[in-house]
Amino acid sequence: GGKMKKPDIFWSDTDGSIPNYPKPKRSVGTDGEIRKGQKMKAISLKQPWAWLMVNGYKMPEFRNRRDSFRGECYVHASKQMDKTAFDWIAMHIPFPYIKEFMTNRLPPLGMFNVGKIIGKFTVMDCLPVALAREKYPNDIWLKMAGDSLGKYAFITESPISLPPHEQFEIKGKVSPLFWDVPSLPL
Repeated sequence: GGKMKKPDIFWSDTDGSIPNYPKPKRSVGTDGEIRKGQKMKAISLKQPWAWLMVNGYKMPEFRNRRDSFRGECYVHASKQMDKTAFDWIAMHIPFPYIKEFMTNRLPPLGMFNVGKIIGKFTVMDCLPVALAREKYPNDIWLKMAGDSLGKYAFITESPISLPPHEQFEIKGKVSPLFWDVPSLPL
């Protein structure tokens, strides 16, 4: 049996329905792992993209440059929101997908949390977008993304959205792409 089972975290477009994402396992002491002296990495994403990723609605992150980082990293919601994002989503993403995270066409309040770590995911790979499209033909974001979003797709899995009391404010960075989260005071 050399066939690998496809991960079930990607959009299904066969019947227009979205797979039931397994509920993310709660992290044990979110900042505990930082306090032990291990350096955790983070990536800064503008909202609503950050929320969509940690809640399992968007798998790829598009960038114009590659990065060799692989592994678990925090998702930092930048202070600045992407004001064009909602229009882009409305124009490019079919409504059956959108209605899964919009209520009465309104985005969830969590999409407006900024300037803090709101969750994490695991970076599995970094592929040229064309190759990522071949490898994950059912992913709606890869399918709809023009090359304007970036030349490379970071493939992520195991998204975890932190509950509000576990989120923490921190100053983000644009460069490097994956930056060290400074140790938190005990």
